Amino acid sequence: MTAQRSDLFIYEGREFQIAGVSGQGLFNPLDHGIRTWPCTTALWRGFHCKYALAKNKLILKELEICHEGDPPSIFGVSLVEPERTTSRRAVFQDLAWPLAYEGGMLLGAEFIRQLYVHMGFHPPWKYRKVMELIFKEGVLIETHDRSEQMAQIRERMQEQDSGS
Repeated sequence: MTAQRSDLFIYEGREFQIAGVSGQGLFNPLDHGIRTWPCTTALWRGFHCKYALAKNKLILKELEICHEGDPPSIFGVSLVEPERTTSRRAVFQDLAWPLAYEGGMLLGAEFIRQLYVHMGFHPPWKYRKVMELIFKEGVLIETHDRSEQMAQIRERMQEQDSGS
């Protein structure tokens, strides 16, 4: 299985990959009656999201969907950028759709290439910069820099691998 494309999050002007989620309320195409299909081996779930903050509130900024049937309409917004392929891929930009996400999220930046595995989603400890965001009803209420904890996890794993 190919490594999967992680959803993205624009935080403090920087692009992060979402490396962990514990909560509910993120975008799910099924909640909108849209059936997806795996248009590439790197996108088995059939959709890819880009999130951001707008006045400390979580929004869905961009959405890519590999869909069945006619191009979908999301939140009353029609297809913005059609891809002329057989994949039935729809891209929606500049959505700014608020989400009532409840829970935590780990964001990773500066992926460590030596830790790449050609399978699934990459966990947060494979990034040099890791931020934890906590949301209540879609509002950001806490942030924590977890980079040092992830470095400690990497160190322990390397020790185990080396038999120390």
